Parts: sequence; structure tokens; C-alpha cells
Amino acid sequence: MMMKFVQLLILLILTPLVTAQQATPTPPALTPHTVLPTQQNAPYSLSFSGDGRQLIVVSASTDEATFGLTALQWYADGETRTITREGELFYSAALHPFLPQLYAATYSGSVDRYDVPAFTLADTILGHESAPLLLFAPDGAHFVSADWSGLLIWSGMSSEVTFIVTDEAAAPGDPARAAISPDGQLVAWLSYPSTVMITSITTGELVGRVLTGYDVEPYQIGFTPTNQIAIAYGTLEIWDPTSNQLVERIITTDAVRDFTYSRDGHRLVLLTADNVVRILDAANGQTLALANAEGAQVWGMTLSLDGRRLAVGLDNAVAVYDMPRPVHAE
Repeated sequence: MMMKFVQLLILLILTPLVTAQQATPTPPALTPHTVLPTQQNAPYSLSFSGDGRQLIVVSASTDEATFGLTALQWYADGETRTITREGELFYSAALHPFLPQLYAATYSGSVDRYDVPAFTLADTILGHESAPLLLFAPDGAHFVSADWSGLLIWSGMSSEVTFIVTDEAAAPGDPARAAISPDGQLVAWLSYPSTVMITSITTGELVGRVLTGYDVEPYQIGFTPTNQIAIAYGTLEIWDPTSNQLVERIITTDAVRDFTYSRDGHRLVLLTADNVVRILDAANGQTLALANAEGAQVWGMTLSLDGRRLAVGLDNAVAVYDMPRPVHAE
């Protein structure tokens, strides 16, 4: 009788544990929709066109014999084009969301505009002292180029500079730390080491800042779907730019190196230190799926404007995935 009681007690203790394990199954690993080989080894700058059918990739050689060489490759409906510039290195590139135009930034500070798909060089603009990062607003009305000295805000239609943004009171940070808000009205950029400056794209005025008080640069900065500031410091911190208060901290088992929200606000994509890309339901934090679940080296990632495709830069290829949708959004 005592033995049966002990067995029943053990069963009652273990049942909730088994139920909890069943309630949180391992997220499925996504299979790439397409794998696109790159001419060089490390694809680090990736940009989709507005309809998600075209992808531009900047890749760099990591081999000692050819170190420093870069390639600019365009993929569209099974077609591949490669652009090279003799004596010039590419730093970043962006496709106009709606016009057949490609913008490429070089290490010398120039911004080159190409007509797609002819790939004729329309013009070359010198405006930066070092390699600029390029970002397009979702509506294509503006784009931003950023280097260590500040920002240039351009018209997305005329390619003319509309505002020059600098902050003489602060030392600008890494140009790779910049982002445009989902509504295309604001740009956030890092002022070294940990102040996030927020500038109006339409007026060029500084409209806010987030001072974290930390002494280290974050891995990445960006906007949430509600225009709060997200900062990756290993954990992903969400800051209210109005009150300069930390309002949420998203903790993962491995440090967050990069992130992006889908424009509809339903999904959050995290790249963690184990090189696994996690797609989360932004509403409840549930992991919907894993990309690159085997943990190969990830150099960069980007999400299409419609949130349907995710491109992940691996050692010598770009893997393109179909994004899962959260249940409540279906």
C-alpha cells in the first residue's frame, strides 16, 4: 500500500513537468527558400527591393591573399549580376523600394547611383569623409547616408541632399549603428559611445535622444513598431525616447548581436551570439522558428518590407527564407 502511495506521489509531481515540456516544443528549423552563392566570402550588407523580388548583396573576401576585395551582386527572379569598380571597395548598398535604382557606398565616401537592370552608372556623389551606411525610408521618399561625422538626408526622388545633420557636442559613433523608423519620419543614429540621437527626416532637426549611461557601444540600434528605441547590448533593451526610461528588457540564452522588427509589428527577428536567427512573435515573445539552426557564421541579415522574406548572409552564400506568421496575425 505504501509503495502504491509513493508511486502515485511521484506521478503527481512529474505530471506538471511533462505537461510544461509538451507546452513548449522546440521551434521548427526553417529550410531556405533559395540559397544564393556570393562571389566573395562574407555577405554583410543586404537590401531587398520593395516587392521583395530583388536583393542586393555586398560581400568581402576573408582570404589573406585577396583580403579587402569586395563584390556587389544583384539577384532577381533567377538572374544574377555582379558589379565591380576597379580600385574601389564597396561598403554598403541599398535598393530603392519602388524605383529601378540601386545605391552603393564606397570606402572612399562616395555614393554611386545605378539604373537597374541595365546597371549603368547614373551619377557619383561625394559627400562623406569615410565609408557611409545607406538606408532607405520604407516609402522611398528619403534615404540616409551616415558616417562617423554625421548624417546626410537625401530626397529619394531627386537624389539631392536635403539636410546635413551633425552634433558638435558629441563624438559620432559607428555608422553601422543607424536606423529609420517604420513610418519613415525619424532616423536614429549612435553618438559614441552610447547616446542614440533621433532626427526628423523631414525637417533635419534633432527631436530626441536616449542616454543609456553605459560606457560601451551597443551591437545595434533600431526602432520598435511604435517608434520606441531598441538597443542590443547582449540583451535587447527597449527605451522610451520621450522619458529616456528603460521600459523593457528582452533576455535570450545567447547575446543579441542584431535584430529587426517586421514592419507590421508582429514579428521580431534576433541574431544571437550562437549565430542562430530566431523569429519571435513580438506580442508574446514566443519563438516561432529558427533560421540557420545549425549555427554557421552569420555576417548580416535583412527583412523584406512586406515581412515575407528573410535574407541571411552566411560564409559564402545568402540564404533566403519564407517568414512564418504568428497565429494571431493570420
